[in-house]
Amino acid sequence: MVPTVWLAVEQMPRAASGKLDRAAIRVWLKAKNLSSAKAALNVRMTAPLTPPAAAGERLLQSVWSAVLGLPQQDIGRESSFMQLGGDSILAMQVASRCHKRGMQTTTAALLRGQSLAAIAESSCLIEPAGDAVAASCNGIPSEDNRLVKPAAAIPSVFDSRLSQLGRSKAHFRRGNIERIVPATDLQALMLAVGQLGDRAFHVEFKLELRPSLESAGLRRACEQVVLHHPILRSVYFQHGQALSHAVLKALPPDAVVEVEERDDSPSTVTFEEGTTLARFRLFSDGQLCHRLCLEIHHALYDALSLDLIFRDLDRAYASKRLSDGLHFHSWVSHVEALDRSPPRKYWREVLEASSMSDLVRPYAGATRQGHPLDERMQIRVPLQNLQTSCGTPSSVMKAAWALLLSQALETKDVTFGEVSTNRYLPVPGLHEVRGPCLNLLPVRARLDEGMTLASLITQVQDQSVASLPHHHLGFRSIIKDCTAWPRWTRFSTLLTYQNHGSMSPSLRIGDSDFALPSRGRLGDTADISLFATPGSEDLEIELYYSSRTFPSEQISWISRSLVTILEGIPSSLAENISLVKDSLRQSVGSYVQDPSRSAPPPDLLGGHPRDPSAQAREMVLEAWRELELFSQDQSEDCSMFSCGADVVTALLLSKYYLSRGYDLSTNDIIRHPTRSMQGYLVDLKEKRGLETRLDGIKV
Repeated sequence: MVPTVWLAVEQMPRAASGKLDRAAIRVWLKAKNLSSAKAALNVRMTAPLTPPAAAGERLLQSVWSAVLGLPQQDIGRESSFMQLGGDSILAMQVASRCHKRGMQTTTAALLRGQSLAAIAESSCLIEPAGDAVAASCNGIPSEDNRLVKPAAAIPSVFDSRLSQLGRSKAHFRRGNIERIVPATDLQALMLAVGQLGDRAFHVEFKLELRPSLESAGLRRACEQVVLHHPILRSVYFQHGQALSHAVLKALPPDAVVEVEERDDSPSTVTFEEGTTLARFRLFSDGQLCHRLCLEIHHALYDALSLDLIFRDLDRAYASKRLSDGLHFHSWVSHVEALDRSPPRKYWREVLEASSMSDLVRPYAGATRQGHPLDERMQIRVPLQNLQTSCGTPSSVMKAAWALLLSQALETKDVTFGEVSTNRYLPVPGLHEVRGPCLNLLPVRARLDEGMTLASLITQVQDQSVASLPHHHLGFRSIIKDCTAWPRWTRFSTLLTYQNHGSMSPSLRIGDSDFALPSRGRLGDTADISLFATPGSEDLEIELYYSSRTFPSEQISWISRSLVTILEGIPSSLAENISLVKDSLRQSVGSYVQDPSRSAPPPDLLGGHPRDPSAQAREMVLEAWRELELFSQDQSEDCSMFSCGADVVTALLLSKYYLSRGYDLSTNDIIRHPTRSMQGYLVDLKEKRGLETRLDGIKV
């Protein structure tokens, strides 16, 4: 509530009743030329700063200066990292650099608005550069040395499944597996949604190399990168109630291939158990490579690790030393070993009595609409609108989206999802983990009509900082253990604030500079996915949706409302939420849901007989028991979604049936969610398989 700009006036406008005429003030402010006031906000503080004295303070000053791009003399003991322009991604870089130079601090400490002196006092000095260093002080947990131990032995519990898969895939033998860890919740979700159609999350990066590069050298570099990044040698398979992630020791078959220059065939990377999901294709004439294509599933990378892949490709081509960041499977093992009680406690408290804010009304058991997000709308607003003293631009964006959902759904309590980089634990080198640490997390906002917009932003900022130590708890675990939501619940809307700044607009391999164009589809992980990317002057917002889910009128309302909220922030921070909503309603009207878009699906068996054979019944019962969906009082017509299933469960069931010889897709499982329906499909697949076998027999 501390103003950043003061305007002197001789009198305040009054309404006929004698009350303050807020509408007249808003009109006046919009017409007022505030350029000089805005310019004043960018002027460095003229008040003298106290130079850092202690060693820890000087170290922090040096690191802040490097990360924020500020002169050291502009950073004093009184300076706040956040007010100097810091955000969560920059704080993550500061924490990593501090550890390398001998100071252990946390991302959360940097984002609480504390002074440099206070942060230095709460941190501790350690031995620098030690990947195996263990330190613990002032409540900061020590590094877990499991992160740097050699590969662990493969548990014998996997022997039967590995033997089964190894019969069809020679590279999947036990001796060729370096490590097995669980797939993360987001990896499992991406792989499951990618099975619903249209190859969602299969991404292709095509690099036009100008000038061309020597083919043999580039091929060796690609092979070296695959061997150096275990995530590129990873395969996935179903085992029990989880999707597991195995790292192969040797270079996988077809990981790097050369094709003719004119060969423009589509990507052939597909998700099957035991197959890798990354491939380099070199388009060459035998001597020179003119184009390089990386086909990769999004379950294998995030923006930070993708940048490491391409930078290592350049280093390998030049015969330089490659990056030394943590292996992804080491990071997963570390997270799996952590005590889950604190994050569960935190998320239970945050989400108590909450519900998902659905822009599209779900119906029980319909875990997915099945429509890829193939439509896109772009919005641009001045980035300076999001720069307030109440919170980071990311928190301002989340508050604006919360306000929009509150207005659309006429509720004071909203919950939506955000994509987290999930690199906030006090682990040395976490910024350079070679793999996708991403997680989906809930954001909850309570909008009391008497609160101001500034208070809402502060509430979101406080929750954002408090949640940082708990970002590593997978979202499926959060839904299962920390909420009363149905297990099949998904985030209706997902927000990604892409302030990582890791990917340069152009990259280089050898002497060749190139852009990084990509081609791929977003899967049906949410009804709407928003990507907000800050530029030098504007915030670019991309809104992805399916036209089969949202009519144009709804999308128009959403985009116009978001622009109205964000453009009005500088002058509406001190206004009550109720007044902001009234103004929004006058500008864009009300949101109207389309009930026809949430009607339940028809009878998917189309009147076919539903009495499966005894063999099929036993097969389905065995599968449901394996995934802990079966209970003694359960009827055959009970939906698996009422028994704790979600879209990942559907994928696991699909792989289980396939391992027993029945090709039921993830879509088949979702559309036929009961035991009786799945039993019928098992009989149907067996019948079709028999017909196929008899087709080749001469009678």
